[in-house]
Amino acid sequence: MDERRVHQRLAIDLDGRFRLVPAGKDQFTATVVNVSYTGLQFCAPVDLAPGTLVEMEVDLDPSTEVTLQLAAVWSKPADGSPESEEDSVYCVGACINDGDDKENERFRHFFSLKLLYPPKDL
Repeated sequence: MDERRVHQRLAIDLDGRFRLVPAGKDQFTATVVNVSYTGLQFCAPVDLAPGTLVEMEVDLDPSTEVTLQLAAVWSKPADGSPESEEDSVYCVGACINDGDDKENERFRHFFSLKLLYPPKDL
């Protein structure tokens, strides 16, 4: 994959939930596996085409959640994902869209603190 990232990525493990925009009724679970100042990568049970818009709630810690407006940039089957479509897991790269500035700032503050003070077990 062509490397076009401007911002540093941080490996992480965060729970999330998302729905398709506009008006997606189905909610899907996701695991956020890395974050940057402008985007994130998550694993989910659905394949998202580039440009697909989603609203994702991300648990930053047990008492803090943010809601982000995202646009899928790429999607591919996760390493070791089963062949059957119903059991497949996909890795999705997404950029953070303009949305609720307060939510975006909370996310960016969290990211910045994790870069400055990474967990000691990494």
